[in-house]
Amino acid sequence: MADRMDDILTLVADEANASVDFDAMRASVLIAAQAKAKKPGFMSRAIRAGTAAAALVVLLGLGYAVSSGLLFSPADSAAPMAAPESMRYTGTAEDAS
Repeated sequence: MADRMDDILTLVADEANASVDFDAMRASVLIAAQAKAKKPGFMSRAIRAGTAAAALVVLLGLGYAVSSGLLFSPADSAAPMAAPESMRYTGTAEDAS
């Protein structure tokens, strides 16, 4: 009985395989995959545009900070730092003893 059932299932499977055009099915799947790969999604474009906008904001902020002297001042960096008047020692070595 099991051999007869195997023969029937094999016959049905062979008929089903003969009626399917696997090459056409594969071609349609490849065409659909290529069409999907060509078109980036909305989220992909939004993330890319958001990243570019964030980089632009950072560069503009950095440029503003440098030009206004908030980050560092080119004129002040050339001169040495002077100690405040209250921290300067005005006496002599004999006064210290």
